[in-house]
Amino acid sequence: MKNFIGTCIHNPFESRKAFDRVVKGAGKCSKTQFLRECNVHSDIVKMIKAYPNDFEFYRYGNIYFYKWSGIEHFYK
Repeated sequence: MKNFIGTCIHNPFESRKAFDRVVKGAGKCSKTQFLRECNVHSDIVKMIKAYPNDFEFYRYGNIYFYKWSGIEHFYK
């Protein structure tokens, strides 16, 4: 199970170059796959269900993230 490691606001990766590689190299994944693989707080799950069109889900290797309101939220 992947755990939350941070957002794009406070880069959770070792450098800006690594951050760019993850974001630009990621492919879309389904909401179902994201929720199955990541330990997401119940409040966020409620928001995803309430506003399904506001979230986009991605995967890069063993890193998953969702984009909501222009902010990426990373799980590893």
